[in-house]
Amino acid sequence: MPIPIASSTISFQRDFKNVPLVDYRLMDFDAGRFRRQLHHFEYYWGLQKGEASLESSLNHIQLRSDMAASMDLRQWTLMPTKETLETVLALSEHNRTQEGHARRRYTEDLPETEYEYEFVPLFTQQEQSTLYVNNGLATRAVRAPYTRMPRIKSRAHPLFVIFRSHQILMLFLYATGSKEEQLALTVSEIIYAWTEPPPPEFFVDRDLWKAHRHPLSDDGSVVHEAIYAAKTCRTRKGQPPVRKSTKAPCPQPKRRSPRHVVYERILRSSPTLSIAGSSNSSDDDSFYVPDPREWIETVNSEKNSTCDTPIDVVNDRQLAAYRKENARDAKNVLRLHDTHDRRGIIIGAGDDHSGYTSNDWARYKYGTCLSSSKQPVRPAGPLDPACPWL
Repeated sequence: MPIPIASSTISFQRDFKNVPLVDYRLMDFDAGRFRRQLHHFEYYWGLQKGEASLESSLNHIQLRSDMAASMDLRQWTLMPTKETLETVLALSEHNRTQEGHARRRYTEDLPETEYEYEFVPLFTQQEQSTLYVNNGLATRAVRAPYTRMPRIKSRAHPLFVIFRSHQILMLFLYATGSKEEQLALTVSEIIYAWTEPPPPEFFVDRDLWKAHRHPLSDDGSVVHEAIYAAKTCRTRKGQPPVRKSTKAPCPQPKRRSPRHVVYERILRSSPTLSIAGSSNSSDDDSFYVPDPREWIETVNSEKNSTCDTPIDVVNDRQLAAYRKENARDAKNVLRLHDTHDRRGIIIGAGDDHSGYTSNDWARYKYGTCLSSSKQPVRPAGPLDPACPWL
């Protein structure tokens, strides 16, 4: 078998050193928009949430610029060896079937070292069919179909290489009976092991309250049952059972003044024309509209009033963390394609709705955003009975 060569010593030009060298990114997507996808990989690779980085050198391979452009055109790709593929699949299946704390870190089976990869030609152009490789001693030509192409060595990690190969080989998934189809099925078996959403405990701590629920709106029974899979409390004889409603049982801030609105709900008596005749009637009740200035003064006085805050709210660490969160980037909020259609996932399935906003819906349905001065107009036609809100 030929001696493996470095990935940076392959080119369509004989004098490859004159061709610029680039750091080619294998897993190339927006880590902010698709952070949910990155969390999927972190779980199946045995990492903690937020630990993986697309900027890592493990996600890059050194290529000559002409080879990088050729890979962008999906004219070739890399495949890990059979032994490496089997190791990755075993690791993924292990982490998929284990609890979060029992997962195995990828470096235990696949250390961060140099790996060998098979060169897989796909589409080739006739005028660029000859490749030139250098083994450190001499440069030689390798012509199509590249049966004598040596293996390529690189420090790019197989986990990232498999993701890139899957994106390229998906074009051949239905090329029945071809070698490319077999390769596509091989990497798809690994990719499919990464598609199932991780358990919710991986995204939030087990001791947090139920998602999107204020800490004061739950008595703790829901969380207690989810963690310990047991009854929250045993009812003592002669005593009522423990309440399990979602209504807050703890003390709430008390209002010092009644709620005021512009239009009072109560009906006040005032001298007006009766409906039956034109004479004044002091007994008729009609709708009373107060002076707006009076209402504004009432609201301003409420702003200056103080209310007691329960001590458990003041000392709540989770609420304090919410107050420190930065506002979301407007471009990140309005990303329709990722949040409305893909939910932050490139491959697999997920139920992350944290990126959904009214602006996503407005752009999807009306082609505008709610912050614009242009008033959205609903398209003509009857409403869909299955989706009347669209």
